[in-house]
Amino acid sequence: MLDKLSVQKITSNDLLECRNFKWETFVNNYKIEMFKFSLIFVILLFLLFPISFADTEIQRNPQTIISNDDIVNFSITTDTPAKIEVICNGTSFSDNYLLSTSHTITTGKFSANSDVNCEVKVMNNASEIIRTHTSSDKPLLNFHVYSKQPVLTITDNTIEGSFTAEFNKPKGSQKTYAFEKSFTIKNDGLLPMQTVKITKSGDLSNWTTVSQTEISSIQGLTESNDIIVRVEIPETAQEKTYQGSIKITSGNAGEKTISFSVRVIYPVEVEITSIKSDIKDMLKAGNSYESKLNIKETMGYKGTGKISVSSSGFPNWMNAEGINDISNINAGGETTITIRVAVPERNVIPGKYYGGVTLSNDYIKDRDSSSYKFNFEIPFPKMSVDKTIFTYTIDPGNKAGEKFKISETDGYTPIEGLVISLTNCKRTTKQGREESFDGLKNWIQFNGIDSYIKQGNSNDVSVSINTNKEYGTGEYACDGKITTKYAGEKNLNIKFILADVSITETLNKLKDLESSATNNYEKNIISATKTLIEKIRTDIYSNDFISPYTISFLTSTLKIKSKTNVNDYNEAYKEVENMISQKNSISDLKNKYGKYKTEITDIEKNVDVYFKEIVGNLLNHFKNEGDRTKDSNMLFSVEQYNKVLDLCGKISCENKGEINNTISELNNKIISYNISIGQNKAKINTLKDEISKLLFIDPFGKNEKYDDVINCYADMMDKREKIGGDNKDAEVSFFKTEKSKIEEEKTREVTMSAAGLLITMLVILSLLYAFIFGHKVYNKDKKNVELVKFLFSK
Repeated sequence: MLDKLSVQKITSNDLLECRNFKWETFVNNYKIEMFKFSLIFVILLFLLFPISFADTEIQRNPQTIISNDDIVNFSITTDTPAKIEVICNGTSFSDNYLLSTSHTITTGKFSANSDVNCEVKVMNNASEIIRTHTSSDKPLLNFHVYSKQPVLTITDNTIEGSFTAEFNKPKGSQKTYAFEKSFTIKNDGLLPMQTVKITKSGDLSNWTTVSQTEISSIQGLTESNDIIVRVEIPETAQEKTYQGSIKITSGNAGEKTISFSVRVIYPVEVEITSIKSDIKDMLKAGNSYESKLNIKETMGYKGTGKISVSSSGFPNWMNAEGINDISNINAGGETTITIRVAVPERNVIPGKYYGGVTLSNDYIKDRDSSSYKFNFEIPFPKMSVDKTIFTYTIDPGNKAGEKFKISETDGYTPIEGLVISLTNCKRTTKQGREESFDGLKNWIQFNGIDSYIKQGNSNDVSVSINTNKEYGTGEYACDGKITTKYAGEKNLNIKFILADVSITETLNKLKDLESSATNNYEKNIISATKTLIEKIRTDIYSNDFISPYTISFLTSTLKIKSKTNVNDYNEAYKEVENMISQKNSISDLKNKYGKYKTEITDIEKNVDVYFKEIVGNLLNHFKNEGDRTKDSNMLFSVEQYNKVLDLCGKISCENKGEINNTISELNNKIISYNISIGQNKAKINTLKDEISKLLFIDPFGKNEKYDDVINCYADMMDKREKIGGDNKDAEVSFFKTEKSKIEEEKTREVTMSAAGLLITMLVILSLLYAFIFGHKVYNKDKKNVELVKFLFSK
């Protein structure tokens, strides 16, 4: 067995490698743990012994206001011995780098009106900087040096500079042009400023005033004086630029001078007014118009010089004239110009025009008064066509046509670019199939067309139709369009029928209805419709012609009448809506066929009266039915009354309130009956449960409760019969069946109870008999005798 085993030899190198591997792992783990321990130790050390940073105490003398005459020194104290260096505005100061905790550094004097920024360096024995202090952490290292002597300062100066005195009112109404400015005198030194004098000079000195001319003294830093300067330029001054100055002098602070200038400008304004103007409102083609304008210089200071006259809004084709420049208008003077325009007879462009004349030069401002507006209108021409619908009935191969008139009716502008074209040509066969028929354009011709119609004039145009006998019966139509440049468009409708037979068919239908007419309303409607057809048969033909509606109305009427005869009022009631639809359609046609309004109104009047009569008959029927059945079939009665209310919405009724009250009473009664039926059902269940608990030997008790159940069913049958409705017969039949079952059960149970009682009585009697006749007793004589003899013995 051992020979078959494969044993691997383990060498010493293998053992060494294994040993080395374990040692390296141990060392690495040890290093990691030591690093963690060291890190934790350092953190705890910082937490337990926080580092405290040293600070430096710095004092400055003087502590507050410093002048250029003051010697500045710093007293510096440190917590440990150190060397100190103070640097102010780039200059270094020290106490020869003594190693001490207390130092006094003298920086000396500084220039007046200067800002001083210092820094303090704290160093160790090796002159290494430990820390540096600046004004960010020691504010007293930053300070301003004032002048000890008074310093004259001007602030808030609004008078220095150039100004414009522009007069804006007519001469004589504005005597002066005035404005006010100001400046402030301050003393930026520490000592008082003595005897300040304010003087004027220059061209403007006589027109300038100041609020103060002398100030005795001004204290340093804290005191200031506001000086108001007022300048008033008289209207007599020349138009030029004037110079002025104000000098401020102090006995111990020197002087300052403020210079300013004022430019005097006089305005020029012109005003345009109309003396007479025809260039307004509506202008007529072929006429000329003019406007006379007065131009006046209104300010009165000086002349205008050359004035440019320009126009706007006048189209080139109006040939505006009189737009010429003006050489000059003296101060307060005036002149006249005339503007002319001509409206040509042709090639006129209508519209509203907003023209104008504007005056301008270097002096004239853009004001409404320096321009004149022309608001005028070239009206758009108005085109009138006396006939736009052309309808004919033509035998195939024959001709038809007529003249119509195209007019310009406004009288201002001609109609130009007039063209008549045909589009959308089609035909409709007798079978009602509509198809495009572009060849119809060759049948229709327009003659006498003039593309130009002078305003107020008219043009006679004729339309002619040459039919082709090869084409059969049908309706032929084209849409025509009259187009112009500015007069808009007019639509034409050309329609004709070739050998139409449908009108004859309509008349035949009316004839059939006439034969069945039974009253004057029907006869009047048919007669009025026939009259209308005869009147318009050669003038118009359309599928929505009046006769189909009349026929439909009469057909509905006949349906209602026939339904009424067989007492089927519900079907007649449904047909009323169709009658209303056709009646409304007849009324709507009055707007569509306005020229036949009288004839259509005649039909409509008879239709309306006849409709009210028929609906009134239906209404009376449903009212009678409701009255007849309100005590025997309440649901049916409510239904009839609701139909009455519906019909009352179609014709006026006087008793709607009474009917509403009756419906409300019936609904309340139906609810009451239904509640009673439910109560009877519950009572029956209770009685049946009580019957089942009674002994068979109590036939009289059972009989009474059976009678109560039977009475409940009888009451339910009566109330359900009176309620009526679709399920009435089924429910009444069910109650009747249940009542019969109870009656049978009553007979059976009562009979069985009576028989049981009789048998019980017989058994009791038999037992008594056996007891009486089968037993002996002792009498008073102490003899043993039969019980019966004992009972009946004396």
